[in-house]
Amino acid sequence: MSPRTKKDLEPIRNRSMAKITEAALELFANEGYHATSVSKIAKKAGVSKGLIYNYYESKEDILQAIVTGANSESEELLKELFTGSPKKQLRNVLSYLFNLLNEDFHRIKLFLSLVAQVENIDFVHRLGVEKYQKTMAILENLFSQLNYENPRAEAQFITALVDGLAMQYAVLNDDLPLDSIRDNLLDKYQLK
Repeated sequence: MSPRTKKDLEPIRNRSMAKITEAALELFANEGYHATSVSKIAKKAGVSKGLIYNYYESKEDILQAIVTGANSESEELLKELFTGSPKKQLRNVLSYLFNLLNEDFHRIKLFLSLVAQVENIDFVHRLGVEKYQKTMAILENLFSQLNYENPRAEAQFITALVDGLAMQYAVLNDDLPLDSIRDNLLDKYQLK
């Protein structure tokens, strides 16, 4: 039997890295970044600590992979969400945000916990500021196209509302009436 080539090893490597980042994401979200050790991540992922260090230099490197991966995914998604009429774009954004709260809360919970620790993690702060500025510009343009009197204020309102919903959901979970809130927003923006 001949030795495996780099091409043969790539899917194995990708699966291992995905197991590591998924385990880290859950632990960072539930236990906090600082309270999570590489040993805990290895145990949760079902891999050796040595394998983790084969792929990542440190716990911060794992975090950076999670954050940059999520950022890349959101960049691609933004391209899809912001197509069609301005009303359709706004409906797409709101639908996506509420689906994200329902379906991928571990990631949201991680980012919420990072906000509290952001002064210690420079790359998260930089990325957060860049993402906020880009999102604000897109939303401000969208509300301008929808002929809002103060598009910037409306963009600030919607971003603050979404951040607040995420925080409330972190505390209240299923006790927060997400469907009712989503329906009220769709009514407010006349998107039904």
